[in-house]
Amino acid sequence: MSAPDQPAKVIFAPDLIGASFIDADARKVVELWRNGAFKVVMNRELLVLHIKVLGQLGLSAELIRRWTLWLTVPERALFFPDICSNRASAIEICELLARETKTSRIVSAYVKAESKEGISWKSSSL
Repeated sequence: MSAPDQPAKVIFAPDLIGASFIDADARKVVELWRNGAFKVVMNRELLVLHIKVLGQLGLSAELIRRWTLWLTVPERALFFPDICSNRASAIEICELLARETKTSRIVSAYVKAESKEGISWKSSSL
């Protein structure tokens, strides 16, 4: 749990935003974030994965730019550009970012992963 002056922190796995277009539970998580319930934790590698997913869904360059801003703007996100994992797996990137930023929750629409380090992978149904 976050201290009163610290925002709650959550990592969005790369599948979550795309799933929010068709899945009500994923959409609810994104809406909670949009409404300020928590901030997303992001680094460059994870941002690139989100951008790739949005591009694969056929979003226009303008919509991808808007999502990129939302995922990095200080009012909605905690961006850590210097945390790099050089990992190939989205799961590894999310878990490294969680460890380095002391974020205990990763939310995914579909990934069911178990971490041995106290990091909680949650489905979008929270």
